[in-house]
Amino acid sequence: MAQVATVYSVAPWKRGPADILHTLRDADVEKRRPEPHDKRVWASVEKSSRKVIREAFAEALRRDPDRQRRWVVLVDGEPRQLRAVKAEARRAAVNVTILLDVVHVLEYVWKAARAIFGESNPKAEDWC
Repeated sequence: MAQVATVYSVAPWKRGPADILHTLRDADVEKRRPEPHDKRVWASVEKSSRKVIREAFAEALRRDPDRQRRWVVLVDGEPRQLRAVKAEARRAAVNVTILLDVVHVLEYVWKAARAIFGESNPKAEDWC
């Protein structure tokens, strides 16, 4: 599995549910979104997630050596990944806000529903 990282700067943008849910948001929401800048994206199929996360923190520290910015880390919720992010944050002496990607979280919720109710039980859908 590829390990992907990105580091960038973007102006804060307060959003509500209608800005996030495609079926509710108005057409100009993308026009209001601030553009990321100084964006670097990289991936590896050879390095562990721990190494890629460490590289991401090193890049972020290079950009914010005085730790003055707000750091936000988006994760898929995999336990080893979360442990690695928390360990790197401690090592770098930086506070991070951790966001769970809802698409990945839903995968875990559906796995749990199938484990409880079986593969094709309508109760699983109600439970999720």
